[in-house]
Amino acid sequence: MRSLVARTTLVLFGALQFSVPNASAGPATGYANGVVVAAHPFAASAGAEVLRGGGNAIDAFVAASFVIAVVEPQGSGLGGGGFAVTWDLQRVEALDFREKAPKAATRDMYLVEGKADTTLSQDGGLSVGVPGMVQGMWDLHQKYGSKPWHELLTPAVEVAKNGVEVNPLLQDHIQRNVERFNAAAKTIFMPGGNVPSLGSRLVQKDLADTLQRIADSGPSAFYSGSIAQRMLQALQAASSPITAADLRDYHTVWRKPIVGEFMGHTVYSMPPPSSGGIHLIQMLRILEPTESLKRGFHSAASLHPQIEAMRFAFADRSKWLGDPDFFDVPVQRLLSDEHLATIRKTIQQKRSTPSSAIEGAPAPKEGHDTTHISVVDRTGKAVAGTLTINLSFGSGLVAGNTGIVMNDEMDDFAAAPGVPNAFGLLGSEANAIAPGKRPLSSMTPTLVLDSNQSIRMVAGSPGGSRIITSTLQVILHVLAYGMDGIKAVSVPRFHNQWYPPQTFIEPHGFSEDTLKILESRGHRFAESTFMGNTQVITVDPKTRIRYGASDPRGIGSAAGH
Repeated sequence: MRSLVARTTLVLFGALQFSVPNASAGPATGYANGVVVAAHPFAASAGAEVLRGGGNAIDAFVAASFVIAVVEPQGSGLGGGGFAVTWDLQRVEALDFREKAPKAATRDMYLVEGKADTTLSQDGGLSVGVPGMVQGMWDLHQKYGSKPWHELLTPAVEVAKNGVEVNPLLQDHIQRNVERFNAAAKTIFMPGGNVPSLGSRLVQKDLADTLQRIADSGPSAFYSGSIAQRMLQALQAASSPITAADLRDYHTVWRKPIVGEFMGHTVYSMPPPSSGGIHLIQMLRILEPTESLKRGFHSAASLHPQIEAMRFAFADRSKWLGDPDFFDVPVQRLLSDEHLATIRKTIQQKRSTPSSAIEGAPAPKEGHDTTHISVVDRTGKAVAGTLTINLSFGSGLVAGNTGIVMNDEMDDFAAAPGVPNAFGLLGSEANAIAPGKRPLSSMTPTLVLDSNQSIRMVAGSPGGSRIITSTLQVILHVLAYGMDGIKAVSVPRFHNQWYPPQTFIEPHGFSEDTLKILESRGHRFAESTFMGNTQVITVDPKTRIRYGASDPRGIGSAAGH
């Protein structure tokens, strides 16, 4: 789990060539003509500048995504992938640009004497999946974008070329990954052989050149041109099985979103290979018919059923979720009234159900160092997009002189089904490694529409398995408890994932009396560092003003016009 810093005022704007009005939106700050919320002010500002220049939500998302790849290299990048859920005023769609296992991948490629070796699945070339981020941005733009492609990459090129000041969060990530960096990564992130000092400027000239080539030639420069050649040379030198054919044959998939109703709203989220959408809808539907949400915010009476709903959803996740192109995920059954009613009936009002009594199968860990961007434009079109390279700085491998940080998404597969991983998640056959398969994810980019089919919320978060519960709680805070966006992302969070059999809580977030009542019902608690880094937009249903709220656990912001 990454260490998080409190929101601070950072002098971050020197490298940008565009203005940054109202970068940190407070509770009363709203935007009539569009807003972008991202985990770094540069990304939010880049997207907002596109909106001000007449671009739409997809244009802003693409620009912000490439900028975040530069300024937040520990969480996302060209060497990674992600998911996006889009609303074009007529339909909601979901784009899967998740990384894929190489064609030469094998089921037991990380097993040594029958045990999973995390040094193989997390570090270096063998841990890298075929990247999807560049193709994903291109396919979104080709279908919905309105501004020229090269124009949307210009902010990222400029930031990479001119540099970004090192903030406490970035410095901390670099410090914690020194031993994992290859020589090319150390050249960029440890200039002079040292962890960069606060306020120093991180310049990424190789990445600027790579971005410019992609701006000029599109994804072909990345997947089959000179960039691909450089990547392959570096990857194969690091024992990666990725080949030219893997890069050339990579493709995204447009998928049917997961959809459910909650308190008069329609909630759309990401389908498999994300588990996020299914389990978000499961938990919302389990909770809505009960009286628990009316029993006081963070009271024992309201927390008990929420924790239980999490436990049952994650048990389902561990057994039934994987890449739908390889495994028949029983989506309809998992979301059926019958299945959810059975769970609701099983949840005891005064007693926690032991995890051992809930049927499931052992799930793999996921990196917490992901990022999320939320966008609503002046017409009401919207995008929720979550991007990742998995663990902090992915594989620790920068591909030669490309400046690209390569992912370690292969670690998201179940390397040894039935064996708990470093984060305690268990995995099943549904998520076993196979050539060309996409690993299971918890990323939960989500759109909420009101009864008039207008955007009410855009939400998402990083945080590994805690993505799902962070997104759930933010939606509950707004729709069930009437909070504004800032309060909704700021209040303390909790998380239960079935195994390990305990509920994680943020420090100083819950009263001792409440915890004692829950403990008497069989709940076990463990204090944890801060959970998630949600980036949320709420839209006033009457005025249609858009309010952006960036999680105070991070350093992000909202920007709009």
